[in-house]
Amino acid sequence: MRQVVTGLGRAAVDGAARLLLRLADTVTSRSRVPNPVAAVRAIRVSAASGSDCCKTVHDHLRAAGLLTDQDHDVCGAACAPCPVQDLLDVLGPWGLRGAVRTAVELYDTYGDPDDVLSTTQVEQLRLATAHFHADD
Repeated sequence: MRQVVTGLGRAAVDGAARLLLRLADTVTSRSRVPNPVAAVRAIRVSAASGSDCCKTVHDHLRAAGLLTDQDHDVCGAACAPCPVQDLLDVLGPWGLRGAVRTAVELYDTYGDPDDVLSTTQVEQLRLATAHFHADD
């Protein structure tokens, strides 16, 4: 019996919360007060579209009065463009994977005889080698 009351109570609270959110959205959309419901909606739409999510979300939040230009600067790397996007545009995901696989095979076969690769590059090649050997 206690679970039924708890379930009914929870349903009543959820219903009241939905009503209050709908009311807040309606009222704030007609005022100059920032509308957090619209901000959440903008984030969900932007994330679902897969477009330049960070920029779109920030534009919506700025328009809603919930974000300033200084706030945008704080997010840093989260808003940075994908560092391999240009390669993905040219090669596609399978082409990029193939290019990395080729680099791994060349490194496996020839190593770095002239010692021209940096420590970071060698470590990345070793990680990629381990990755590809795990696939074999």
